[in-house]
Amino acid sequence: MKSFGSVLVVVLTCFLAHAIANGQTPSVRTCSAFAADGTLATGTIEKGLLETRLAARGAPAKVIRTTIANPWRCEQGFSGNGEWLITLLPAEKLTIQILNVKKQELHGQFSSEWHTFHNIALEAGYQSRFLGGFAPDDSIILWRYVPQEGRSPNDASIVHLHCQRWSIEGELISDQDLGVLGVAVGGREPIFGAGFKQFWVPDDCGYECYRRYRLDGDHAVTDGTLTFPKNDAAVPTYLVASNRFFTVSGEGTKQKAVLLDDSGKSDSEADLPFFPNLLKPVVPDWFYVHQIVHSADDRFIAIGRSRVAWVLVDTDRDWGSEVLVLDAHSLTVVSALKVGRGGIHSLAIDHRERSIRLAGYWGGRWHDLTRDEQERSDWRESHGS
Repeated sequence: MKSFGSVLVVVLTCFLAHAIANGQTPSVRTCSAFAADGTLATGTIEKGLLETRLAARGAPAKVIRTTIANPWRCEQGFSGNGEWLITLLPAEKLTIQILNVKKQELHGQFSSEWHTFHNIALEAGYQSRFLGGFAPDDSIILWRYVPQEGRSPNDASIVHLHCQRWSIEGELISDQDLGVLGVAVGGREPIFGAGFKQFWVPDDCGYECYRRYRLDGDHAVTDGTLTFPKNDAAVPTYLVASNRFFTVSGEGTKQKAVLLDDSGKSDSEADLPFFPNLLKPVVPDWFYVHQIVHSADDRFIAIGRSRVAWVLVDTDRDWGSEVLVLDAHSLTVVSALKVGRGGIHSLAIDHRERSIRLAGYWGGRWHDLTRDEQERSDWRESHGS
């Protein structure tokens, strides 16, 4: 039986470990997203200041700066028509900013109190996404993690997932309790597709087991369960265009890119490249997958991962990070971009007119790169292409 104190220690430890593993320093937090039309948004938090940069294709970038009290990370997403940009900021409260993309100005900002357990805001420490995205009617979908009393008054190990819908004006439209939330490879991370017509939630029926939901009007209805293969190294990503899932599986440095059908069964797979570690018997190493993102047309996938080694003592050593870009049709690696040490803070990818555009934060600055989709071309600064 877990005591309240032990649960709190686990939450805080996971929060710190997640930040370190993702290369996030205490001074800089970042997020990024592409709209369907190729507009790029980046968010940079430093010393309580959020700098949002909007870069429409072929137009000068617009920078919007706002002050936020003690945010520790951010999440971003565009509405389906590209009219709105949401930036979600876990801070003293769960804070939501809405930008009008066409006008390139702040439309509004609102916040929601954290769910608490014995007056402690445990929800704030869960290291899963709070932003679900935009529904087809441009309402905002938020995931909320509500701690419940378990076997004893101090047992906070049970969490219910709530699916909330908010208007862009900050009005709570609905709050649906989806029941007990299980734990999967990414923690408590739900899986959802573009347009938010269906989504999957970790269930308590097993480590790789998810409950499937579909939207029936404004209400989410359960529609069976889905079990993924074992040894996933990342949260599966849903590809709407092909109605398949993409994930990375395997242990250590022997990882595979895997496409799964809509029943969770392996459809095709391919080995991911790595340089052999000749010191492996005494210096074991492995890849940590930071993030998997895909272009709006689901044609290309970017995997951000870091190579970590255990060196003689109980200390993890950073051996450098890389971004692998794959063709989702053939699972061919078209680019392996080495980005050095320090992890990958944020990653986004876009594809149009036979061009791949990759945006991310590593090495202490933002990178905005473009290359032809042909396999042998080099990356170059995109300049908002």
